[in-house]
Amino acid sequence: MNNLETKLNKTTENPENNFSEIRQALESNRAASKENTNHEFAWGMYDSPLKDFGKTFCKTIPDEYAEVLKNKNFVDLDEYGKAWKNYIEDTLEAGAGNLKAIEFGGPGSELFADFTKKFFKKTVGVCLEDIRDPDSIKKDESLGHSVVQGDILDTKDSQLEKNIEEKLDGKKVNLIISRMMGPLKELDKHEAIMSKIIKKWYSMLDTEGLMFIQFEYKKEHNPEPYFYLQQEYPAEPKEDSEKLAEQWAQEITKEYKNKIEIQLAPGAIRLYKKLGAPETL
Repeated sequence: MNNLETKLNKTTENPENNFSEIRQALESNRAASKENTNHEFAWGMYDSPLKDFGKTFCKTIPDEYAEVLKNKNFVDLDEYGKAWKNYIEDTLEAGAGNLKAIEFGGPGSELFADFTKKFFKKTVGVCLEDIRDPDSIKKDESLGHSVVQGDILDTKDSQLEKNIEEKLDGKKVNLIISRMMGPLKELDKHEAIMSKIIKKWYSMLDTEGLMFIQFEYKKEHNPEPYFYLQQEYPAEPKEDSEKLAEQWAQEITKEYKNKIEIQLAPGAIRLYKKLGAPETL
């Protein structure tokens, strides 16, 4: 049995049982978070605009939206953002004006400001430290946006969830986004920890809600011209987490056909919680 098969078996049976590994992973992640708590810029990207997110998640959206990005010698970064934004707004259109959204792992100020005005009623960014200046805070408040401090990988922080609920006036949200980029290279993404986080976020997602999660850092996720000016990217090795995600997606799709829609791309995933989908996983 190879290492991946062993991990799959452990995850399927009960990943939470391997306490020693999990504790070590949590301690490692806490140390990384503590080191960067007072240096939000240390991981290279802070408060990215919507178009950068579009570049990371462009391969997770349906073909009818991504088609405009194909068969071109040059794709402007704004086009990635527009395609991604169009898919989200078309999918969530019925609730426009009353929608709630979260960015886990970033302040979300630039991200949510780039969506159509008043499309979201309230939005929240969750990051290690709120380093906004007074003018930025005032601007965010005018747009119904706020920032909550917290470590999204601390699975025992119940206060974080309460703080988010308070800002959004309720538990359920329509859009969840997590794009951590640089930190993903340093953090211990133990399958049990990731499983618990995904389950928690899924339970927060309202029916017909969307979730976009980057779980591995890939060079093609970068917004820099060096990366997006090229039509083809050198193939990067597939990480065990990506193989596990494929296995997980297959099982979920099989069990909840036409109720949960999942689309995987290198290091990223889109999940659409359709009518009839279970409240929890």
